[in-house]
Amino acid sequence: MDEPGYSESRRQRFLDPVRVRRPAAVAGFVLACVSGLGLALLEGSIQSALLGAAWLAIVPAAALLGWGNAFFLEHGVGARRAWLELIAGALVALFGCALLGLDADGLGRRIVAVAIGTVSYLALFRALAAGIGLAVGRGAGYMGKQLQGLDDTDW
Repeated sequence: MDEPGYSESRRQRFLDPVRVRRPAAVAGFVLACVSGLGLALLEGSIQSALLGAAWLAIVPAAALLGWGNAFFLEHGVGARRAWLELIAGALVALFGCALLGLDADGLGRRIVAVAIGTVSYLALFRALAAGIGLAVGRGAGYMGKQLQGLDDTDW
């Protein structure tokens, strides 16, 4: 890496699971803020388009964060945190959706909707990322052990 003339390509940086975690987490936070603000400040088709785009963007952002977390989970680091994020995130997101379904009017309702929408989106983002990280991290370790077992038996 320290050789003269060596430059890391964008693809190598993008696929590095350690480097991808922070930008993915920031993207999730920004998407959560956009989703919460769009829920309260916009109306009509613009609101629907913005929320639809934010909800579609949650999947690749969570997949990138999950990919970064999977690297550490594969090496036995952060499993309890990932399980806690998965369970707590799912519960907070469900509770937030139930609160958003309550019918109330006025400025106070809009302020509360921004907070609840942002927290619900962020909780779902973290839960999805933790689930992907657990599936990929633990699955890769399991698959590696199975392939090693096949190799040991002279398959």
